[in-house]
Amino acid sequence: MLPFNETIEFSQSPEAVAAMYADPQYAEIRKQELTADWATAYVNGTPEAGFTTTTEFAMPTDRAPQMVQSVIGSSVTVHEAQTWEAAGADGRREGRAEITVKGTPAVVSAHYRLEPSAGGSVLTVTGELSAQVPLVGKRIEKAAEPYVAQVFGVEQRAAQRYFAERED
Repeated sequence: MLPFNETIEFSQSPEAVAAMYADPQYAEIRKQELTADWATAYVNGTPEAGFTTTTEFAMPTDRAPQMVQSVIGSSVTVHEAQTWEAAGADGRREGRAEITVKGTPAVVSAHYRLEPSAGGSVLTVTGELSAQVPLVGKRIEKAAEPYVAQVFGVEQRAAQRYFAERED
């Protein structure tokens, strides 16, 4: 298993960031930023009471390590389920995510903590990536390591774009 810890800073409040994650239109922006072929998103619940957002993306694998491409082909479907609790009295909220790549043994499990900060809010994500493949699973995890930070960079750009488009 490959552990990771990433932080994303937002200039918006935790309430605004939670509303973004509960907006299916955010999946469309993420799709474009990730250069995915297509994306769908479904939301159950509300940002006020807690919600689950289920998203699927069809992703080309042309930027994946060659070892990974040989196992999964030219495209994969990524399934992501994010579950967010309602905010506490201090504005903090907790969430969790599970991301799977259909047809592969790759799984990302993560814990989210979204809390107020002096500049808006901070999202801290801790989790692990695992590829349960006999003999080569550890090599696949190691090859995927640089891409974890890249995905969070894309996430931050997508969020900035989401909020910029709503300011107009």
